[in-house]
Amino acid sequence: MSKFHINKHGVPAPCKATKGNCPLGGDDQHFPNQEAAQEYVDKVNAEKHGMLPGISSSDSKTITHTTDPNKFAEVFPDVYDDSGFYTQSGAILLDIQESTHVSREKVEEVLPKEISDKVFNEKSKYISMIKEDDVAEHINRWALRGQPSDYEEDEFYQFRKNETIPYLRENFPNEVVEVNSLTFGKGCAPSDELSAKISNFAKETLDKENKSRVEINGQRIYFDDSLRDTEATELGDYTQNMLLRNWPKEYKESLDN
Repeated sequence: MSKFHINKHGVPAPCKATKGNCPLGGDDQHFPNQEAAQEYVDKVNAEKHGMLPGISSSDSKTITHTTDPNKFAEVFPDVYDDSGFYTQSGAILLDIQESTHVSREKVEEVLPKEISDKVFNEKSKYISMIKEDDVAEHINRWALRGQPSDYEEDEFYQFRKNETIPYLRENFPNEVVEVNSLTFGKGCAPSDELSAKISNFAKETLDKENKSRVEINGQRIYFDDSLRDTEATELGDYTQNMLLRNWPKEYKESLDN
């Protein structure tokens, strides 16, 4: 009889591996049916967050949620391509409103209701929802590497040009390299090694700063408000500014302290 395990999305799924060869764990990570596997997930969530899935705590402000892994993957795909272009790392609300990405209905199926109710409004339309596995790469491509953009006047592009790159040149002169953007031609960026160090530092910093969490299928979702054009959003404490920060400066200061 087929057993169930907890897949990489944090939800119960049938195990198709031969006995003893499952990469997701041994007998203690396998269950006779889906209900038993779900009970295990609920227990782990309760121990980790002091709550059951879908219930928020006023102390931790953590919301845990379980959804269909296929629908989760549609809203939060792994689609950073090799050409250097950022396509989507998650749901960008303005795109949803303009019907150029996943539908609003799909996003509402994936998000817990208490969050989806706050997402779809005029104030929050420039919010990007990014899963934690993509945060470091999001910062790397946009804030550090100079991801091609449709508009050179984008605020985060200008911030990188006027703040980030001059700081890198002054403080990391031997680790700044020339890059060739398909949109803007030649430019500068930190080396691959330095980019990785800074972007991972940024991800760790963001994780410590914002205690209000949304976790779907065991993975935290970040709400990047770098593109917003209002002072506040309905998402409030769940949002973080990821791109309009001088991450090389913050990284260097952390080394000096």
